[in-house]
Formats: sequence, C-alpha cells, structure tokens
Amino acid sequence: MALALAACGGAPTGPAQSAADVDGDGVPDVRDRCAYVAGTPELDGCAAVKDGKDGDGDGILDAEDNCPAEPEDMDGRDDRDGCPEATPGAPMVDGGAAPSVDAGAAPVVDAGVAPVTDAP
Repeated sequence: MALALAACGGAPTGPAQSAADVDGDGVPDVRDRCAYVAGTPELDGCAAVKDGKDGDGDGILDAEDNCPAEPEDMDGRDDRDGCPEATPGAPMVDGGAAPSVDAGAAPVVDAGVAPVTDAP
C-alpha cells in the first residue's frame, strides 16, 4: 500500500475544505447537516435528530428549524432559519411578534377624549 501511495505522489489530500461555520456550532459547514441551526458535533451539526418531522409545516425539518412551532414566511429574508421575520413597519411586541388584529372586532373608542374637528 505504501508503495502505491508513493507511486502516486503520496497520500491524497483532496481539495481544500472551507472552515466556514455559519451557525457557530463548531462543525464546519462542509460537514454540518444543519448549517443554519447551531447543533452538536455528535449530531453532525444538528440540534435534534433528523427524524423527518416538520411540526409547523413550513418545509423546514424541526431538526433544522430555529422556530419549529412557527412557520417560516418565505419572504426572501432569512428563509432558511425557519422563523418568520417581522413585517417592516409593524410595531413589535412581546419579543418581536407583531400584534394580532381581529378584523371582526369593533374599534375601541376612548369616551373620555373629545374628537378632533376642523371646525373653529
């Protein structure tokens, strides 16, 4: 075997591999099965065992989904992290979620405030 390797110029080293680690979990992206979600080396860079489950139905498996209970909104921004992004211009409440609005609810009017009019 050593003779064969010597005849070919030594042990094959292959192409240089990137040391990039997008999610910062210590597993290089070239080996990370879940490159956008921080995981563990024991699970090849995933946070959970890849079991094919997608609890929120957004097409991103729970093992790769940063928000497995909230579907990704596929708006062209961070669409691989599994989390919906806030709508630009929407007010942020409770850690980043936009407030929900009940379209069928009557508007709330403060009876203690006089309406503003243009009349003098």
